[in-house]
Amino acid sequence: MGSLIGSSFRNALAMRLNGTNQYGWVDNPTFKTDTVACFSFWIKLNALLTVDGIQSIIVYGVNIAGNDATFNIGVRRNLTATGTGTYLSVLIRATHGGANIGYAGTTTPLVAGAWMYCEVEDTGSAWAMRINNVSQTMTLNIGVSANTGGWLGDLSGASHKLVIGNSYNSNALGSTWFAGVVDEINYFSAITGAQSTLMYNGGTPINPHRVQFGSAWKSWWRCGDSRDTNAILYDEIGTNNITLVNTPTLVTP
Repeated sequence: MGSLIGSSFRNALAMRLNGTNQYGWVDNPTFKTDTVACFSFWIKLNALLTVDGIQSIIVYGVNIAGNDATFNIGVRRNLTATGTGTYLSVLIRATHGGANIGYAGTTTPLVAGAWMYCEVEDTGSAWAMRINNVSQTMTLNIGVSANTGGWLGDLSGASHKLVIGNSYNSNALGSTWFAGVVDEINYFSAITGAQSTLMYNGGTPINPHRVQFGSAWKSWWRCGDSRDTNAILYDEIGTNNITLVNTPTLVTP
C-alpha cells in the first residue's frame, strides 16, 4: 500500500480506525454538487459483522440539526435481504425524513483480516460496485426501490460534511463506527473498466498517476503516507484535506 517519494510509489502506512471514536472530516468538499462519480479505497476489516447492522466507511451528511439526509458507503449485514454475509453497501436518504434506499454488492462477500479493493460508483442511472476488480450484483438490502443510484449532489441542504469512519446526519455523528484499516482513498468524477483493472493492479495499490485519469481525478488521500499525520490527511490532488479526530493509528499495511 503507498507514498510518493521522488519518482517511486512507496506504500508504507495505512490508517487504522478503532471502531469507537476515531474518524475524519471535511466540510463542503469541492465535489459536493456531483451526481455522477466514484469513490475507490482499500479496506481491511477487523472482523465480519455477526448481527444485522452497518459500519460506515465514507459518509456525507448535512450540517443542519433538522435535516437527516445522508449518503453512506459502508459494510453491512442484513439477514432478511442478504443472509449472514458482510457486504459492501451504499445507501442514500436524499431529503429529511425521506426513504432509505440501500444496495449491497453481493457477488463478493467481504472477508476479515485481508485487504480488499473497493469501488462505489454512480453511473448516472444506477449504483455500481467492484470488489477486487469484480463487478458486483447489486442487491436491495434496505427500502423498496429500483437501483437508480444517488450521490452527494442529490442531498438536500446547503452545508454538508464528508466523514470517514462513522455515520453523519442532522449535524451529528452516529454510532456506526468503522473498525479496521483503510488506505488510498480516491475520488473520480468518472472511471472506466480499464482504469479499474489498473487500479486493482492484481491486489497491490498502484500510483494513480500511472492510470492517467486527467481532470477526472478530484481527490486522493494517502491515509498515512506522503505529508499525512494522525491529525490530518492531505488531499494530494485537490484541496479537501481531512481533519482526523482522536488520533487514528498509522500502521504498516
